[in-house]
Amino acid sequence: MISPSWDVLPCQVATSIPELNFANISERTLEWIWFESEAFNRFRGTDWMDEPCRSCSRREIDFGGCRCQAFLLTGKSNATDPVCHLSPEHNLIDEVREKQDFNYSQFIYR
Repeated sequence: MISPSWDVLPCQVATSIPELNFANISERTLEWIWFESEAFNRFRGTDWMDEPCRSCSRREIDFGGCRCQAFLLTGKSNATDPVCHLSPEHNLIDEVREKQDFNYSQFIYR
């Protein structure tokens, strides 16, 4: 996604992860951004994963879930997405479900 300021983002809410730096299409080629930029390489592959993702059989299918959602719920962008039943912080999803008048469309980025 290209933002109004010409930053290239891996998804529309990637700016919610404060430690990510985004390359600007006016300064770099899209090819360079895709293959070389920090924002597109930080969570590429599986080397960045901690347990339970590192040893999970689905690690190369779901790649630990949504990074923005993990950050929103846990404060850690490399945490296992709490939506996963294997996440040590899965209880956060249950707590959210119990809240009344909760707007899920503003919460879960899928």
